[in-house]
Formats: sequence, structure tokens, C-alpha cells
Amino acid sequence: MEECIATLPPPGPSNATALYMAAWVNSNLPNRVEKLEAILQDAEDNSPVPLNEVPYNILMHAYASNVQYKKEYATQAGTLLRHMWSRGVECDVSTYSSLLLALSNAGNPDRAIELLMQMEEQAERTNIFPNTICYNIVLDSLAKQRTKESAMRAEALLRRMGSMSEKGINPLSAPDIVSFTSVIRAWAKSKTADAAEKAESLLLQCLEQSVKTKNVAPDDMMFNTVLHAWAEHRESQKESFNRKGRGETGARRAESLMRLMKESGDIKPDDVSYNIIMNAWYNSGNHKAAAERTRELFKEMKSEYRAGDTSKKPDEITYNTVMKTLVQSRSNGCFDEARALVEEMKAEGLKPTTTTYNHLMSGVVKSGERDAVEKAEGLLQEMEEMYKNGNKGVRPNEISFNILLHAYAKSKDPRNAEKAERLLNRMAEMLGQDGREGTGPSTQSFASVLDAYANCGKSEAAENLFDRMTSSGQVHVNTITYNTVLNAFAKSRAKDAPHRAEALLNRMQEEYEAGNEEVRPNVISFSSVLNCWATSSLEGAAERSESILSRMQDLASRGSTHVAPNAICYSTVLAAWSRSKDPDSAKRAIAILERMEEAYENGQENARPNSYCYNATLNAIAKSCLADKAEMAYQLLQRMVEAHKKDPGFATPSVTSYSTVLNACAYTEGSAEQKKEAFRIARTAFSEFLESVYGDPNVVTYVNFLTACLRLIPSGATRDNFMVAVFRECHEKGLVNDKVVSVLQRGVTPDVFLEIMSSLKLS
Repeated sequence: MEECIATLPPPGPSNATALYMAAWVNSNLPNRVEKLEAILQDAEDNSPVPLNEVPYNILMHAYASNVQYKKEYATQAGTLLRHMWSRGVECDVSTYSSLLLALSNAGNPDRAIELLMQMEEQAERTNIFPNTICYNIVLDSLAKQRTKESAMRAEALLRRMGSMSEKGINPLSAPDIVSFTSVIRAWAKSKTADAAEKAESLLLQCLEQSVKTKNVAPDDMMFNTVLHAWAEHRESQKESFNRKGRGETGARRAESLMRLMKESGDIKPDDVSYNIIMNAWYNSGNHKAAAERTRELFKEMKSEYRAGDTSKKPDEITYNTVMKTLVQSRSNGCFDEARALVEEMKAEGLKPTTTTYNHLMSGVVKSGERDAVEKAEGLLQEMEEMYKNGNKGVRPNEISFNILLHAYAKSKDPRNAEKAERLLNRMAEMLGQDGREGTGPSTQSFASVLDAYANCGKSEAAENLFDRMTSSGQVHVNTITYNTVLNAFAKSRAKDAPHRAEALLNRMQEEYEAGNEEVRPNVISFSSVLNCWATSSLEGAAERSESILSRMQDLASRGSTHVAPNAICYSTVLAAWSRSKDPDSAKRAIAILERMEEAYENGQENARPNSYCYNATLNAIAKSCLADKAEMAYQLLQRMVEAHKKDPGFATPSVTSYSTVLNACAYTEGSAEQKKEAFRIARTAFSEFLESVYGDPNVVTYVNFLTACLRLIPSGATRDNFMVAVFRECHEKGLVNDKVVSVLQRGVTPDVFLEIMSSLKLS
């Protein structure tokens, strides 16, 4: 390069300087901007005559086209303009268009528009009218902003261009195809609800104007931009019947537009057009329809290509789109059909890529087939073998490994947890072999393995892996990571799991309080530890779980509302007390329920007691040795009924609720009067349930009521009559089983028992 430049004329007059500078501009050397600045400075210092605008414009263009220091060079471009003014150099439209480009590339469309408006205002005086190129630079800058506001500003500027041209104010401002395409792209990238409609409206306007003005005739790029807008279209609730995807409107409108392309005569859909429409169907949410339509489009594409239309030759993107749409449908044989497409790609001279195999793996994992995990393993192994044999295009990446890791995590086979960690190690090995990034285990990778261990209750293995994560320093640990390990403890049967879970929660809280916002404990964190204690057989487990609940309430009262206990947290502790053998368990459960009710009344919506909370408290009362537990259970049931009447969506009493009250009555101990009162309550509760809308009695209901008769009514004719009447009713409902018969047999005299069994033809 230095030798070439040495043969050029020395700096001097404007033309020679410009020629010398042009050689440096075309060199693409990293220091060309600095060299251009030096050449221009030398020319200014030594030229016998003032330089014209050409050398300055070359440097201005160099500033504008530099992609490395966009903002810095945009500032220097503005400085250069002021320098030109100070030296009396006459600027031209090229000067300003380069400055506009520099501002646009620096992501400053507001300043670019301001400069454009200044050019318009001063055009009569300077005789420098902004031309279509100037406007297109600004339109392109607005399109890159990807917002509704920028799209609206772009369209307004397009209208302004046309208006000034038509009125003769600025004949150089007539919009061309680039202008319209930029505004269409601005709307397409805005992703607003009406983006596709706006983009298509401008396209149709171009078609209409192209009859008179050929330079705005739409081309395939413009059509494909609008097709893409429809592919990205998200339906409103009014449009959509399927909430799982974006809906079919976008796909159908895109196909309608493609028919318009075919009818226009001059423009034909190409492979890009078909790929966009097939992708629109993939995003539609109607997986079955998407698969069917994609097959048809793919067949049409191949047919026209074989008939000689090379623009419709299916490429790697085509095959990948068809494959992911097929496997997404989960229809019978879809995986085999997608698998066959890989071989078809090879036969067509196309190379399957990492993306190809990732779609296959993802599809088979989501298929729910029994051998899905084994098929995914085979695909990953195939990728690794192809990569080792020199096919760099199918190198497994993080996505590839994570698909299989996720499959292991969701598998019910406990052996897959160890497989998951071995696969994690393979990821690390592959990264170490060639030093490339992109295949090393990520936070998501570790989280999947932790989840696999959690799902099979292997808390120790999960904790060891977590320690490996934190000690390596290479993987980002966050709240989800901690929660996954805590979940493993919650599912573990290890005796020390509650202690270790609580220790990990404390570590998490300490790290958060030390300033690490990424590990902020949330309700899920505390819920896992609560569940760990609540299901533990350790002495004092219920009391320990309640202390954690109190800790959550305390933190929430001091501003940490993200750990305010919800109904699930309360119900977990209530369940712990219902299983506890502590003599005060019923009273402790009632106190917690009252705290819930108070919190809800004070505005804590997520503390609203639900049916499970009431039923757990009823169960705690029923299992207690309290003399008045029948009355306590019945009163709580009435509170539950009243709560349900206030808000029918919550705390609905059920057969479980009434059966538990009957159980509390049946096992009441005490004097004859206390037992008589307990039976009265049982009879009342039983009658109310039969007349209620809360469901039908089941076997447990009748067993409990018959047990209440057996234990609370003295033996004799009265008890016999009661129990026979209840037994007959139970028989009419088809609910008699061995347990019901056993209670009856123990409660009535042998003669009465044989008589009722015989009359009902029961053995």
C-alpha cells in the first residue's frame, strides 16, 4: 500500500489531494482515517490555493462509513463541517449526506432529522436542497429504532418528501423504492399490533403509484419485508382462537400477499418468501394445520424448482423450517418424516447443520414417546461423530446439549440424573478441547442437572453439583439455581434434609444481604424449606416450619414483600401441625389460620385461606385429644361456609371437610354428656351436608358417621335403629364396602346385623 501511495502526486491542489486521499479510503487499512486527517491537514498548510469541498467530503465520508467508532466519528464529522465553514469552503449535498449518514450510524436519528430540517430551511439561501438520498439515510436510521414512534415519524417524513416534490418546493425529494422500503421496514420492525397492516398499506400504495412512477415499483425485497411483518404478527383476543401461538391470521394474510406477488406479473415469490410463510405457520399455534400447510408449500416449492424456477430452490432454512414445524405437530410419524428430510437434504447437496439436528432433538423430546430420550441421545451422538469426522457445520452447541439435559431432567427414570451429569462433563470437555466458546455448560445446563437430581430426591448429589458451580466461578448462580437445590432437599427422604435445606436458605439470604441481587430468596425458596420440614418425621418439625413462616412474615413486614407468605406456605405449615403429635397441634393450627384470615382482611390478597387450609386445620382438630374438639371442628366448618358465601371462588367446603368434622365427633372422649353433645353435632353436620350443594357423601363419610353412632350412643335399640337406618341409606347410594359392614357389625347386636344383611341380600 505504501508503495502504491508513493507513486501518487504529492499533496497540493484539491484534485491531487483528493486523489491521494481516495487511495487511502479504498485501502481499508485500520489507520486510514488518521492518515486522511494528516493528508488534509498537510494540504491545508501547504496548498498555494484554498482547497475545495472534495477533499473534505472524502474525509467526511470516511467518518460516516467507519463502523468501529460510530459515535466518536459522528462528533468529528460535525466538527469537520464547522471547520469547513470557518475556512469558507462551500459545502454541497454530498457533505451533508455524509454527515447525515454519520449521525444515523451513530444511532442519533433525532440529530439527523434536525440537520435535515435545517437543510430544508436554508435551501433557498444555500442552494443545497436535500435530495432523496439524504431523506433515505434518515428513513433508514428511523427504521433501525424498532419502535412505533420511529415508524410513525418515518411515514410522516415519507409523506413530506412526496408533498414537497409534488408542490415543486423540492423537486429532488421524490420518494423512490428505497424510501418506501425503509418505511415499510420501520413498521415491520416496530412489532406493534397494526405493524403488518401499515406495512402492507404502504406496499399497496407503491403498487398503485408504480403505474405512473416506475422507480417506486415494489420488488421482491419489499414484498418479503411485508411478508415478514405478517409472520411476526400477534393476534388480538378478538382475532385469535388459539392462545398458544400467534394465531393463523398472520400466516393467512402472508399467503394472500404471496398470491398478489404472483398476480403482479413482474415479481415472483422466491425461496425467502416461502421460508417466511412457512415460519409464519410454525408460529401460528395451530400445530396440526401448520404441519399440513407447510407440507403443501414445501411440495409446491420443490415442484416449481424442478420445473426450472431456480429462485425457489429449497435451502437449509427451508428444510429446517419444515422439520421444526413437523416435529412441533407431534402427529404420528412426524419424527420419522423429519428424519427422512435430513437424508433428502444430503441428496440435494445441502449440508444439515447444528440447527437441523437441534430441531430434531427438540421435536423428539417434546413428542412424549417412550423412547424419546434414547432417540435424542442418538441424535446428539450422531452430531458428535460427524463433527469429529470433519463436518464442522454440525458441531453440537449449548442448545444441543441443553435439549438433552432438559429431557433427562423431566424423565422419571432416576438413572438419567447420573447421565445428565456425565453429559454436563462432556460439554466441559468439548469446550476444553478447542478453546471455543458456546458449548460450555451454562447456568441453564447446571440447572437441568440439578433439576434431574431434585426430581429423584438425590439432594446430596444436587448439593455437590451446586458447590461445584459456585467454586468454579465460571457459571452464574442465581435464585433459580438455589431454588432447584432446595427443591431437591424438599423431595429427599434423607433425615438431615430439613437442616441442610435451611442452612442453604440462610446462605442464600446472607449472600443477598451482602449485595448480590441475583440470589434474592423468594417465596419459592422459603416454600421448599417449609415443605422439607413439614414432611419430616423429626421431632419439632411442625414448630420449625412455623418459625420459618414467622420469619417470612417478619421480613415482609420490614419491606421484603417478595417473601410474603402465600396460601401455599400457610397450608404447608398447617399440614405439618395436622400430622404432628404435639398436644397443642390443634391450637397452633387454629392460630395460624387466624393469622391468615387477619392478613387477608388487612389487604394481603395472597394470604386468603383456601379449602386446603381449612381442611388441614380441621384435620389437626380431629386428631387432637381436646374434649371439645367436636364443637371446635363444627365452628370452624361454619367459618368455612361463611367464607365461601362471601367469595364462592375460595374455601369451598367439600366431602373431606364434613367427613373430618364427623371424625372429630366420632373420637370425642369424655363424659356421657360430652359424648351426647358430640353426637348431636355429628348428626347436624351430616344432615347439613346431605342438604348442601358441596358434593355427595362417600364411603369415608358413612364410615365416620357410623363410627360416631358406635362410639357416642350407648349400646341398645336406639343405637341399633340409628345405625341400621344409616346403613340402609349407604346401601341405596351404592357405597357399602367392607369397612362400612365392619363398623355396623361392631355397633349392632348379632341378630340385627344378620337381619339387615339378609334383607339387603348381602353376604
